[in-house]
Amino acid sequence: MWYILYMNKDVIYIEPEDDITDIITKIENSKEKIVALVPPKKAGVLRSVVNIKLITKAATSAKKTAVLVTTDPSIMKLAAATKLPVTKDLQSAPSIPEAEVEGEEVSKEEVVDEEAGDEEEKEETEDEDE
Repeated sequence: MWYILYMNKDVIYIEPEDDITDIITKIENSKEKIVALVPPKKAGVLRSVVNIKLITKAATSAKKTAVLVTTDPSIMKLAAATKLPVTKDLQSAPSIPEAEVEGEEVSKEEVVDEEAGDEEEKEETEDEDE
């Protein structure tokens, strides 16, 4: 497991004036398979879910893993929506943040019951088709 933490990675420090194309170019030009993106305190470019999706897509296309290095809750929320790994610092292992559930919490039992109901509906539909 230690080898994962100490694998070679390219650290890209995002400048406040960088736009999404600058970041994508830096990801594509990276020589390493893991690219750690370190945004500044006020990174406007990372406040858009579209831009986060573009970063994820660019990394995937380049056969790289992009990781955001941030503790900013709003950026972490967007990363969770796009399944982009996040870490609090360059030494910590990255993980995909959990998306916050708006409104009521859904228990595991409710999810299981809903799935079982879906299966029953499928079976009823199949019986009607015959």
